[in-house]
Amino acid sequence: KKGYERAEDLISGSSPYFFQALATAGLGLKALKAGDLGEARRREADLPDTPAFCTYDPTKSAIFKARMLVKKRDAYGAVSLINGIRESVKLRMVTAWLRLTLEQTRILSRIDLSASRRLAEEGLSVAKALDLRVRSREFTRLAARDD
Repeated sequence: KKGYERAEDLISGSSPYFFQALATAGLGLKALKAGDLGEARRREADLPDTPAFCTYDPTKSAIFKARMLVKKRDAYGAVSLINGIRESVKLRMVTAWLRLTLEQTRILSRIDLSASRRLAEEGLSVAKALDLRVRSREFTRLAARDD
């Protein structure tokens, strides 16, 4: 076993509460990528709610929940979910905010290309200000999409 499976095996009663959420979300994303929707649904059911004020990076769990909503054909729900979490971490966890902004931009590109471009421009501005070249390139590509 490796990665999230190993992490899940190491979780105990004395582990911080968010370890289980991170392992569950990671395994859920892995199941989605492999096309195992049954396993992804099980992981989704086991995933605790994200607290209103996170003391940990909620990116994995938020992205997993959002991608499950997209699978259920609820892209608007996915955008709303990510946006709420994204706004709650904006001033405290900028790198998490950038990853969530990237995910929200990708989902938005399916339903509102102009809103997706505007969000990509916002993310690009922050990524450039922090001299994050890889993130800047990702946002640049998304801001330039025409499809």
